[in-house]
Amino acid sequence: METTSKGEKPAVLVVEDDKEERKMLEILFRDLGFRVDSCATYESAMRVVHKNEHDHMLVIVDIHLKGMKSGFDLVRAIKEAAGDRVISIVLTGDESNVVDQEAQMAGAYAVYYKAKDSVDRLVTFARHNPIWETMDKLAEDEMTKLDNFRQFRKKSMASLKTTKDRKHPEVLSIIFIDIDNFKVLNDQYGTTCGDEVIREVARTLKMHVRPSDYLCRKAGAGDEFLVLLPDTDEETAAKIGEKYAQQVGNTFVSYEEHFKVRFSVSFGAAQIRCEEIDDPGEGLTELIRRANVRLTKAKEVKKVGR
Repeated sequence: METTSKGEKPAVLVVEDDKEERKMLEILFRDLGFRVDSCATYESAMRVVHKNEHDHMLVIVDIHLKGMKSGFDLVRAIKEAAGDRVISIVLTGDESNVVDQEAQMAGAYAVYYKAKDSVDRLVTFARHNPIWETMDKLAEDEMTKLDNFRQFRKKSMASLKTTKDRKHPEVLSIIFIDIDNFKVLNDQYGTTCGDEVIREVARTLKMHVRPSDYLCRKAGAGDEFLVLLPDTDEETAAKIGEKYAQQVGNTFVSYEEHFKVRFSVSFGAAQIRCEEIDDPGEGLTELIRRANVRLTKAKEVKKVGR
């Protein structure tokens, strides 16, 4: 399964032990434009979920499955393994409050009853439910509204896979960006001002990234950003990084009405060539590591220059 980008429908996994019903649902969702996998057992479903570890998924699961484990067991296991990136809907022919309670306790998003809920209702849910907005938010950094690292990783791995498989583009680069002395800034002006600095850096970067590039706020530190640049060598990426730094240096945030807080960023740029990519995930990790090494050196040069 290919990964999804922000704003697209997630992949659908149909888990149903009745072959005819499974095929019907598979065809139904595929005709609606969803990417669909289907299977009949707990074990097969978990293999699909783990295989597509960076996809947002909608899992439609019957409570009665082949084997020792039930659909409720599957929903619980998916919730534990994948968290909010996978949303489960339970299908059942049993009408009882017990089913509702068990589904809710297992972590299901909704229950659909085969006897009373028409297929049209399931279609309406799939096409128009606000769940898709939730999926978009899961791909977004709440503070900056940029892609979060998970979404960035999905897009970047897809780009690296294309490079590996097609040998084109021949090279990709990453720019690793860090706000200078952010802890000092936070201590001096407070976290509210620090948060606004992060937002301003994000806004500035977003204004100047190329349409083909991927930008995210990096998880963890909070004051770091990543930009993946397909079909761009390290030298060109470094020049682009200089432009980012200049643009950020021209901005400020207001503090206590009349005081302007100015700030700067450092960056490191690194490249990876198609022949170096054996595994997209490992390739991305290595590319980020290289860029981080360049970033550390850039920060050391700034300290010496003071």
